Amino acid sequence: MRITVEDVVVPHDATLYRNDGPAEGSPTLDSHTTWADALTAEATGAYNRTGCMVVRGGLDPDAVAAVLAELDKLVTADQEILEKRVGMISFEGNVCKAQAAGRSALGCDEELDDEQVGPVRYGRRVGSLDAVLPATHRARYIRKLGGFVDREGNTALSAVARHPQLTALLTKLLQGSPRLFQDVALIKPPGGREKPWHQDHAYFKLAEAEKIVGVWIALVATDGGNGCMHVAPGGHAQGPLPHWMRRDWQLCDTDATCFQQVAVEMSPGDVLLFDGKLPHGTPTNYSSDRQRFALQYHFVPEEAELLPDDTERLRLFGSEGSKAEC
Repeated sequence: MRITVEDVVVPHDATLYRNDGPAEGSPTLDSHTTWADALTAEATGAYNRTGCMVVRGGLDPDAVAAVLAELDKLVTADQEILEKRVGMISFEGNVCKAQAAGRSALGCDEELDDEQVGPVRYGRRVGSLDAVLPATHRARYIRKLGGFVDREGNTALSAVARHPQLTALLTKLLQGSPRLFQDVALIKPPGGREKPWHQDHAYFKLAEAEKIVGVWIALVATDGGNGCMHVAPGGHAQGPLPHWMRRDWQLCDTDATCFQQVAVEMSPGDVLLFDGKLPHGTPTNYSSDRQRFALQYHFVPEEAELLPDDTERLRLFGSEGSKAEC
């Protein structure tokens, strides 16, 4: 299991995330109330134009409850259990402030202020969870867990990845049998950092022409206050865009301000599907007590192959992202 702690990240400009609503003549986010609606030729055609769609209530309340129960056990588990159930765990950089008095193994020996923080470095590796914080305290700083599908004890998390209606829709969008490529639980705690505007394809060693569909599932109510997804419908049509190492491996903030943006407010069980080249991001969780839980899966066609190295990815999206992780 890989354990990492990210750097503290400087606050973002609040104007980077808006809800512009539909503009005349511009693509917009389509919302469907049933899987059957989303499977129509009209709906999948709209997805190809906009690069995104939402299926409201795609995951039923019982399934959402089962997933949350499994995640609740994971975020409070000791290392021996987690070693069997996940492949990675990542902590918010703010955990360093909680460690300040303890001179932890991470070397965070004093309070950090805005002048002391720098660009994210994609995580300092840690050998032990106890080097982060005791189990009773560290859960509130977990940013993501990954690599849990088909591991011991993760029945509900694994079942979502094989949801029959989701699989049917992915088959249409990918024009072939889908293969799970990545699975993560995204847990944005109160005060949790922004994930700046980016394209997921920029993080993966896959050919430019390869189809990727991201699946983002809200497990709690998400809105602008606790860091909901923001998307730029139709932005995938621009193809690969330059990314830069700033607060993260990200699109230029100036470019992001030019997007026609939609804030995707979601209820528990809502499912957002999006193209791998769709620009999107999530702002800081500004709430004081609303932890934002979501699942994210990435799928590619069954026959897709990883490229042997990062050469094409860095050529297409920018040379500063050699260690970037989605």
